[in-house]
Amino acid sequence: MAPWSFLVIFFSQSEGGAPGYLSQKGEDAALNLTDVLSAFLKDSLNLDLENQLMFVCGSQVRSLKTAEFLSTRLAVPFTVDGRWDRSPQDLPAVGTLKDVLEFTIFELVKSKPTLPKVLLVGTALPALHHWIAEVFMDILPDPVQREDKVSSFHKTLNDLTQNGQFPTVVICGAEVADGKIHWVFD
Repeated sequence: MAPWSFLVIFFSQSEGGAPGYLSQKGEDAALNLTDVLSAFLKDSLNLDLENQLMFVCGSQVRSLKTAEFLSTRLAVPFTVDGRWDRSPQDLPAVGTLKDVLEFTIFELVKSKPTLPKVLLVGTALPALHHWIAEVFMDILPDPVQREDKVSSFHKTLNDLTQNGQFPTVVICGAEVADGKIHWVFD
């Protein structure tokens, strides 16, 4: 099979409010996120959303509620799996964002005749932090350089989200070739 290149767009959760809801600030932030991502996907990337986008999300309430705004605006459904929100600290240990992302990518390669151009992932900030650290383990062999890069990435994400209160976006490129996933960050 020829290499498959695609974008992965991660978005983090909005601020929670009453049980089962986002706060008013969280809803406003989710709407802003929706406006930005909708314009990017439709106008900048000019995607056929029905055929070129795969939308997945974790099962934590904040992830689901944030994803609902986006799903409604884009008019595309999303698939829910609790592992999209998980990091190794979460119990019970049923898998992590890294595990489900790799599984999904390799299953798509095996089973789909037409592969999406964009994988849109709703996740929790701790899961995203862990995934970034794991990916940089593979990309950067020098431990000092890797620690600096991961630390800088984590600090930026925490600052942008005000420690997880507001959603943010991380976009990276990926290519599946020779049975491996190659990640591209710029």
